[in-house]
Amino acid sequence: MRKVGKEFDLGIRPEYVKISKESGDIEGKVVVVERLGTAILYHVELLSNVMLTAKTYTFIEVKEGDKVYLTLPREKVRVFSKDGERVI
Repeated sequence: MRKVGKEFDLGIRPEYVKISKESGDIEGKVVVVERLGTAILYHVELLSNVMLTAKTYTFIEVKEGDKVYLTLPREKVRVFSKDGERVI
């Protein structure tokens, strides 16, 4: 692995982000819940003012402002340098 530096962009598809009311790796706050046909998008603000979106096909009883927990499967996460080059 090559050294990236301090700044990087993290990428993950919303359908790989796991969302839970009980437990997970990252704590956040629900900002918007969007119902799009059979899919539901949960837009979550993390403590560091970073937005992350989780996509599910089952409704989780949360509303705007609720605390939730996200889990990012390591094998689905991509890391990019600030110039857009994929690092991981």
